[in-house]
Amino acid sequence: MNNERMLLGSWGYPDIGDARVSEQVAAMGFDTFSHGGGAVKRGALAERGLRTNCCPGRPDAGALLKGLGLKRADLDQKSDGELAGEGVNISSFHPTVLRRFIKHIGDFIKQNAGDENIRTYMLSSPISLYGESHYTISLDGGHMVFSRPAVSRYRAFIKTRYKTVRALNEAYGTKYRSFDQVRPPEGPEDTEGAGLDLRREWSDFVVWYNKWMDLMNGRSLDAARKYTDKPLGLMLGGPKVGFIQGIACGHTGPVVKSITKRGAGFLSDTDSQTLFSVRYSRAACRLYGADLQIEHTGPPYLEPFHQYNTFINTLAGGPEILHLAHRGELFEEGNWFRDIYTRLTPVLKRYRTRPPVNEIAFFHSYITAMFRPDSSNADVVSVYDRTNKIWFPTRRGASFARALGNPETVDDVMLEDGALAGRKLLIIPNTSVTVTTAKAMDAIRKWVEGGGVLLCFGDGCLAYEVGRDGALRASPGARGLRAAPENPQTDRGGDKKVSVKRLCAGKAIWSPDAIKPFDTDSTKSALALTTGLMNELGIGPAASVMGSDEINLIDCGADAVSGTHIFALDCITQVHPDVKGARFAYDKSYTLLFAAPLEGPAEILGITDAGGVYCKDADVRYERGGLVFTLRFKMPCEITLTFGGDASGTDWDALDPERVYPTYLP
Repeated sequence: MNNERMLLGSWGYPDIGDARVSEQVAAMGFDTFSHGGGAVKRGALAERGLRTNCCPGRPDAGALLKGLGLKRADLDQKSDGELAGEGVNISSFHPTVLRRFIKHIGDFIKQNAGDENIRTYMLSSPISLYGESHYTISLDGGHMVFSRPAVSRYRAFIKTRYKTVRALNEAYGTKYRSFDQVRPPEGPEDTEGAGLDLRREWSDFVVWYNKWMDLMNGRSLDAARKYTDKPLGLMLGGPKVGFIQGIACGHTGPVVKSITKRGAGFLSDTDSQTLFSVRYSRAACRLYGADLQIEHTGPPYLEPFHQYNTFINTLAGGPEILHLAHRGELFEEGNWFRDIYTRLTPVLKRYRTRPPVNEIAFFHSYITAMFRPDSSNADVVSVYDRTNKIWFPTRRGASFARALGNPETVDDVMLEDGALAGRKLLIIPNTSVTVTTAKAMDAIRKWVEGGGVLLCFGDGCLAYEVGRDGALRASPGARGLRAAPENPQTDRGGDKKVSVKRLCAGKAIWSPDAIKPFDTDSTKSALALTTGLMNELGIGPAASVMGSDEINLIDCGADAVSGTHIFALDCITQVHPDVKGARFAYDKSYTLLFAAPLEGPAEILGITDAGGVYCKDADVRYERGGLVFTLRFKMPCEITLTFGGDASGTDWDALDPERVYPTYLP
């Protein structure tokens, strides 16, 4: 798309025949709407300068299953027979069901390919309720792969892999008499206290499971690409940490790679209220040449503070499109959602930020999530930012990103494809055991030998790797990246110290202690090691909040329209499910430093409900309607910013600190 300014989109077809709605659409600056309506609706939008992100959707379950004579045992289910937690009860592994879905995509695109009012197409996954690129899920983490069609496909995969039952039994240590006895394994489980599922049968399952998802994405994209050269998009939701099977698996790199392999395309990241997620998706889209659309999870599942996060993250991520998710609340008089976005979107529409590439990156291994017993790898997001996220923002955690300049995140496949180019420091904030692919390990080692610096935490970091045959194996010494244990360095108290392994022009640094994300001593020690290393390397953010991580100053790069350097200032310090809104920085001053090589005109944008924002070093303005403030100044400089008091009357200290937000899943 490569548009010079950011576009604004929304789900649904607005009632533009209503003068009030039509006026609001124009005032907010909308450019596109996502819907599956016909040519008449698309034409009506076009008359008002609005184009369509066309969404074929999918047939309902009845149409996909019609006439197949399927029984309950043929529907997606767990090993105990429980059906999908999201309420999508189809047989996603049945060959006819899949052919029908792919045909639906192809027929829809073919029928509408000549409509110039269609700007882009956004495809739905055949196997998830919301159309996002993940499997049908169960709410307790179970894998929905025990339908008769799924088991049949899995058996065929295993038979092709091992050829004979004897070879299979030798690999698994089993006593199968026939391939007909093979079923997908239950898991993942903790094998011999390793903190991972080390079984070969589980490794094989992971290979099959991932290939199946990539195949389904690819077939959908291929069906559409046959009839159009317009950009194609896929949706990817959740916090991307493998929190539950399917929705949050975190496979951003593979999904974006699959999109652009087939031509122009974009990723729609539906977790824009989480800074980690947006920076992760931005890195993937930049690497593979895709555009980025970001979308928050809409009401009723999210709170006002999540929308404030989306404002900050839109500037921080520089998306080509900001996409609003709602069920009509945007056009309801008096609705808090409408009130917030009618104030935020006109401001965002003025900018088109282009975030710079960081010299520092976090490594998030989605492969690891598939082998840990809890099916999760939240290592990066748990230390990235304590409030700018959807999951558990009330828990007091670390905010490493604030000290490190809000680095981007890369995953296993992105490492394989060169995501470390131009970076100087890779951080793996391991909390237990982290694994990756053999190809990614090759890429890390080659990068270190070329001058990169790797920082790892804990003995389990990179302790295993997935080989090219898909098997998970131990990786002694992390493939030579870790100093030999025969002569461990110790401090005077006898505790193990950080080890350093030099390889050609670079080095790998290992802390023996895994990070405990919600342990203050652990995170403080890990962050001190990290920032000390940054100082040694002479890298880090040129713009920072001096001596504090209560607020977050984010470098958003130069505005593509004006050339002014843009910064976002996240002023939220606390959130709580009993309070609508958020606690901002109150009654306090902060010094912001903008050092060389930063120079020229700059703006800071932020959100606050404090009783005033004061700065004698910059021009301070409130946007019409309040909420958003801007500071204009010239760099390099040092400015002092003071916030007024809390006008909300909320006694934040009296709130129950153990209360957490419920998940937004139905």
